[in-house]
Amino acid sequence: MSYKNWIIQLVKAVISIGGVLVMSGCVLKLLIPATERAFLPQELLLTKEDLPAEWSVVFGPQKVSNNTKPSNSTEIALIKSTEAEIYHERRWDVMERVYRYNSVEGAKEDYALTTSFPGKTDVDRWRFMSNLADEQKISCYTYVNMEYPVCSWVARYEEYEIEVIAWLDPNRINIEDIQELVIKIDEKVIKSFE
Repeated sequence: MSYKNWIIQLVKAVISIGGVLVMSGCVLKLLIPATERAFLPQELLLTKEDLPAEWSVVFGPQKVSNNTKPSNSTEIALIKSTEAEIYHERRWDVMERVYRYNSVEGAKEDYALTTSFPGKTDVDRWRFMSNLADEQKISCYTYVNMEYPVCSWVARYEEYEIEVIAWLDPNRINIEDIQELVIKIDEKVIKSFE
Protein backbone atom coordinates (compact mmCIF):
# COMPACT_ATOMS: atom_id res chain seq x y z
CA MET A 1 0.00 0.00 0.00
CA SER A 2 1.40 3.35 -0.95
CA TYR A 3 1.92 6.07 1.61
CA LYS A 4 -0.83 8.18 -0.01
CA ASN A 5 -3.38 5.34 0.18
CA TRP A 6 -2.34 4.65 3.75
CA ILE A 7 -3.01 8.32 4.69
CA ILE A 8 -6.41 8.24 2.95
CA GLN A 9 -7.35 5.06 4.84
CA LEU A 10 -6.18 6.61 8.11
CA VAL A 11 -8.26 9.76 7.52
CA LYS A 12 -11.33 7.64 6.68
CA ALA A 13 -10.83 5.61 9.85
CA VAL A 14 -10.49 8.74 11.99
CA ILE A 15 -13.63 10.25 10.42
CA SER A 16 -15.53 6.98 10.95
CA ILE A 17 -14.44 6.73 14.58
CA GLY A 18 -15.33 10.39 15.12
CA GLY A 19 -18.77 9.82 13.60
CA VAL A 20 -19.37 6.79 15.80
CA LEU A 21 -18.35 8.76 18.90
CA VAL A 22 -20.63 11.67 17.99
CA MET A 23 -23.54 9.33 17.30
CA SER A 24 -22.85 7.43 20.51
CA GLY A 25 -22.99 10.69 22.42
CA CYS A 26 -26.37 11.51 20.88
CA VAL A 27 -27.67 8.03 21.61
CA LEU A 28 -26.27 8.14 25.14
CA LYS A 29 -28.03 11.45 25.82
CA LEU A 30 -31.30 9.82 24.76
CA LEU A 31 -30.60 6.93 27.12
CA ILE A 32 -29.96 9.11 30.17
CA PRO A 33 -33.24 8.75 32.06
CA ALA A 34 -35.26 11.77 33.13
CA THR A 35 -35.61 12.68 36.79
CA GLU A 36 -38.16 10.57 38.65
CA ARG A 37 -41.16 12.72 39.56
CA ALA A 38 -43.66 12.36 42.39
CA PHE A 39 -46.57 13.17 40.07
CA LEU A 40 -48.19 11.75 36.93
CA PRO A 41 -48.50 13.59 33.60
CA GLN A 42 -52.28 13.88 33.99
CA GLU A 43 -51.76 15.94 37.15
CA LEU A 44 -50.53 18.77 34.90
CA LEU A 45 -53.85 18.91 33.06
CA LEU A 46 -56.35 21.58 33.94
CA THR A 47 -59.31 20.41 36.02
CA LYS A 48 -62.78 21.85 36.45
CA GLU A 49 -61.53 23.51 39.65
CA ASP A 50 -58.76 25.29 37.70
CA LEU A 51 -61.09 26.73 35.08
CA PRO A 52 -62.81 30.11 35.06
CA ALA A 53 -66.57 29.83 35.73
CA GLU A 54 -67.62 30.00 32.06
CA TRP A 55 -65.39 27.07 31.01
CA SER A 56 -66.30 23.37 31.00
CA VAL A 57 -64.48 20.08 30.40
CA VAL A 58 -65.78 18.37 27.27
CA PHE A 59 -63.78 15.17 27.63
CA GLY A 60 -60.75 13.81 29.40
CA PRO A 61 -58.43 13.28 30.88
CA GLN A 62 -57.72 10.53 28.41
CA LYS A 63 -54.75 8.95 26.68
CA VAL A 64 -53.48 10.81 23.60
CA SER A 65 -54.23 8.70 20.53
CA ASN A 66 -51.16 9.95 18.58
CA ASN A 67 -48.82 6.95 18.48
CA THR A 68 -45.77 9.15 17.81
CA LYS A 69 -45.97 10.49 21.37
CA PRO A 70 -44.99 8.70 24.61
CA SER A 71 -47.49 6.07 25.78
CA ASN A 72 -48.22 7.94 29.02
CA SER A 73 -49.33 11.10 27.18
CA THR A 74 -52.64 12.55 28.29
CA GLU A 75 -55.09 15.20 27.11
CA ILE A 76 -58.19 17.14 28.05
CA ALA A 77 -60.61 19.15 25.90
CA LEU A 78 -62.26 22.35 27.09
CA ILE A 79 -65.04 24.59 25.89
CA LYS A 80 -65.92 28.13 26.88
CA SER A 81 -69.57 27.42 27.41
CA THR A 82 -72.05 26.25 29.97
CA GLU A 83 -72.53 22.51 30.51
CA ALA A 84 -75.89 22.63 28.69
CA GLU A 85 -74.30 24.01 25.52
CA ILE A 86 -71.41 21.56 25.32
CA TYR A 87 -73.01 18.94 23.13
CA HIS A 88 -74.94 21.27 20.86
CA GLU A 89 -72.57 23.66 19.17
CA ARG A 90 -69.06 22.29 18.82
CA ARG A 91 -66.65 19.66 20.03
CA TRP A 92 -64.03 21.79 21.81
CA ASP A 93 -62.37 25.22 21.92
CA VAL A 94 -59.10 24.30 23.64
CA MET A 95 -57.09 21.09 23.90
CA GLU A 96 -54.34 20.62 26.47
CA ARG A 97 -51.88 17.76 25.96
CA VAL A 98 -49.10 16.64 28.29
CA TYR A 99 -46.24 14.45 27.06
CA ARG A 100 -43.58 12.98 29.37
CA TYR A 101 -40.46 11.69 27.65
CA ASN A 102 -38.00 9.17 29.03
CA SER A 103 -35.21 11.72 28.71
CA VAL A 104 -34.72 15.46 28.44
CA GLU A 105 -33.06 14.91 25.05
CA GLY A 106 -36.14 13.06 23.80
CA ALA A 107 -38.33 15.99 24.89
CA LYS A 108 -35.99 18.47 23.19
CA GLU A 109 -36.14 16.55 19.91
CA ASP A 110 -39.92 16.34 19.94
CA TYR A 111 -40.27 19.99 20.98
CA ALA A 112 -38.26 21.00 17.89
CA LEU A 113 -40.56 18.91 15.72
CA THR A 114 -43.79 20.07 17.39
CA THR A 115 -42.85 23.75 17.12
CA SER A 116 -41.91 23.57 13.45
CA PHE A 117 -45.54 24.33 12.54
CA PRO A 118 -46.30 27.37 10.37
CA GLY A 119 -47.86 30.53 11.63
CA LYS A 120 -47.38 33.97 13.02
CA THR A 121 -45.17 33.89 16.11
CA ASP A 122 -45.47 37.57 17.01
CA VAL A 123 -48.99 37.18 18.40
CA ASP A 124 -50.75 40.43 19.27
CA ARG A 125 -51.72 40.77 22.94
CA TRP A 126 -49.76 37.66 24.04
CA ARG A 127 -47.70 38.73 27.05
CA PHE A 128 -47.02 35.56 29.03
CA MET A 129 -43.57 34.01 29.22
CA SER A 130 -42.98 31.17 31.67
CA ASN A 131 -40.05 31.59 34.02
CA LEU A 132 -39.77 27.82 34.48
CA ALA A 133 -40.10 26.48 30.92
CA ASP A 134 -36.84 25.63 29.19
CA GLU A 135 -38.39 26.43 25.80
CA GLN A 136 -41.75 27.87 24.73
CA LYS A 137 -43.45 29.13 21.59
CA ILE A 138 -46.80 30.63 20.67
CA SER A 139 -47.95 30.57 17.07
CA CYS A 140 -51.24 31.30 15.28
CA TYR A 141 -52.22 30.11 11.83
CA THR A 142 -55.38 30.61 9.78
CA TYR A 143 -56.23 27.67 7.55
CA VAL A 144 -57.54 28.40 4.06
CA ASN A 145 -61.04 27.13 4.84
CA MET A 146 -61.34 28.86 8.24
CA GLU A 147 -62.43 32.37 9.16
CA TYR A 148 -60.34 32.52 12.34
CA PRO A 149 -56.96 31.20 13.47
CA VAL A 150 -55.90 28.21 15.48
CA CYS A 151 -53.20 29.05 18.00
CA SER A 152 -50.74 26.69 19.59
CA TRP A 153 -48.64 27.27 22.70
CA VAL A 154 -45.97 24.66 23.32
CA ALA A 155 -43.61 24.62 26.28
CA ARG A 156 -40.90 22.20 27.38
CA TYR A 157 -40.20 21.76 31.07
CA GLU A 158 -37.21 19.40 31.23
CA GLU A 159 -38.64 16.02 30.08
CA TYR A 160 -42.22 17.32 29.84
CA GLU A 161 -43.80 18.96 26.83
CA ILE A 162 -47.15 20.70 27.17
CA GLU A 163 -49.18 21.69 24.13
CA VAL A 164 -52.25 23.93 24.16
CA ILE A 165 -54.24 24.20 20.93
CA ALA A 166 -57.05 26.75 20.66
CA TRP A 167 -59.52 27.78 17.99
CA LEU A 168 -59.88 31.55 18.28
CA ASP A 169 -63.49 31.85 17.18
CA PRO A 170 -64.09 35.60 17.77
CA ASN A 171 -67.64 34.89 18.96
CA ARG A 172 -66.32 32.62 21.70
CA ILE A 173 -62.72 33.10 22.82
CA ASN A 174 -59.75 35.41 22.40
CA ILE A 175 -56.01 35.26 22.97
CA GLU A 176 -56.39 36.58 26.53
CA ASP A 177 -58.64 33.61 27.38
CA ILE A 178 -55.95 31.22 26.18
CA GLN A 179 -53.24 33.13 28.00
CA GLU A 180 -55.25 32.85 31.24
CA LEU A 181 -55.44 29.05 30.84
CA VAL A 182 -51.73 28.78 29.99
CA ILE A 183 -50.82 30.76 33.12
CA LYS A 184 -52.85 28.28 35.21
CA ILE A 185 -51.05 25.36 33.53
CA ASP A 186 -47.66 26.95 34.21
CA GLU A 187 -48.62 27.44 37.88
CA LYS A 188 -49.50 23.72 38.11
CA VAL A 189 -46.13 22.78 36.62
CA ILE A 190 -44.29 25.08 39.04
CA LYS A 191 -46.07 23.51 42.04
CA SER A 192 -45.46 19.98 40.76
CA PHE A 193 -41.75 20.58 40.13
CA GLU A 194 -41.14 21.98 43.65
